[in-house]
Amino acid sequence: MLSTALQAHEQVLSLSEFFTMIGGRQAFASPTLDGDAFWRLLTTLPADLMSLLHERQHVAEILARPDDATEASPLPLLLIPLPHLAGDSARIHDELRAEVRGYPTRPTSEQFARLFNWLQVRFNRSCWVERSGGSLDYVDQLVDGFPSAKFVHLSRDGRESALSMSQHPWFRLTMARYLTRDPTLSPDAALQMEIPVERYGAHWSALMIHGARVLSRLPADRVLFLRYDDLVDGGARTLSRLAQFMNLDAS
Repeated sequence: MLSTALQAHEQVLSLSEFFTMIGGRQAFASPTLDGDAFWRLLTTLPADLMSLLHERQHVAEILARPDDATEASPLPLLLIPLPHLAGDSARIHDELRAEVRGYPTRPTSEQFARLFNWLQVRFNRSCWVERSGGSLDYVDQLVDGFPSAKFVHLSRDGRESALSMSQHPWFRLTMARYLTRDPTLSPDAALQMEIPVERYGAHWSALMIHGARVLSRLPADRVLFLRYDDLVDGGARTLSRLAQFMNLDAS
């Protein structure tokens, strides 16, 4: 919802679930990448999501057509990030390939920044915002990798978050594989497991504690805390706070 609101602003390039689609924390596993290696990262889907798509499990956030999402090797940026930007996703993907593969070896976070800046110019926007659900898990890498960035911590009531995760196939698969210590557990077997909602609550708590520790080290003017309930109940006021934090017109 927040990504969609931001994308409606004429100055903002809204990158939705970009890091999620290429593995979250794993996206920063290599400290440096050349253009070809960076492109391989951008075109490799996380194994758990690949498993779900191959077994035709519905993941609501995916914007691609069902036929696209169930190809033998679906391309991660064509599932959510590029369709979210609208336009011809396949053509933009081709343009990205030509742009990225020419990059010299640089720190991985610099490669992301260069790519995001290219997209920002491509769509004639003045800033970019990357928003991935669950990114508190690797917020330390984001803080280190983007030293001039501002951070918005959008939180939701822990009980509501746990219930939501317990009904989401991706979280259920991830949790089942974690609990069974079996990274090859099939989606069908995982989705049949009875997992107490408290397990998801504990996961949410751990993410919140980790995120609070990392973000507390930043200057106050670089962090904005937003509540999901406020975004729903008083959307205009909350979005105005966000616009002010981003130095944007709040129209």
